[in-house]
Amino acid sequence: MRQRFAMLIGISMFPLVFATVTLLAHHGSAGYDIQNRVTLTGVVTRLEWVNPHSFVFIDVKDSKGHVENWALEGSPPNVLIRTGWTKEMLMPGTEITVIGFPPRAQYSQGVGTFRNLNQALAYSPNALDHLKSTHILQIGDIRLQGQTRLFGMGPSFNGTR
Repeated sequence: MRQRFAMLIGISMFPLVFATVTLLAHHGSAGYDIQNRVTLTGVVTRLEWVNPHSFVFIDVKDSKGHVENWALEGSPPNVLIRTGWTKEMLMPGTEITVIGFPPRAQYSQGVGTFRNLNQALAYSPNALDHLKSTHILQIGDIRLQGQTRLFGMGPSFNGTR
């Protein structure tokens, strides 16, 4: 009886151990400057609805009127779907306002399994191109069509995250 109970406990702990290892490997916000918030308004040009993080690309006009394309890192598709997002909400041409964290000048050591943000974003070559020009944000909230909705692990407009 004890052996069966011990085996049952061991088997039930496996998902918890697996989830912990997955969380430790995740880069989270370590590559982003969480002391510096950036707000942008632009027009969606492309959506990458991919794991482990979705990306929205937007065209933003700078202070001189030049258009810059920005990559906005958000949550994975399954999280977005559970919170009410659909791909159709971010179709090219949609105007959005976002708040997010820019990349750090230096990546902190010992966080997750990545030595730099390049490694963390390697699954999206488009995002890596934006990292070279620092036109990338880890976003939290998106405002569109009169609504504010959580999209990623970044900051909120009301300052609660």
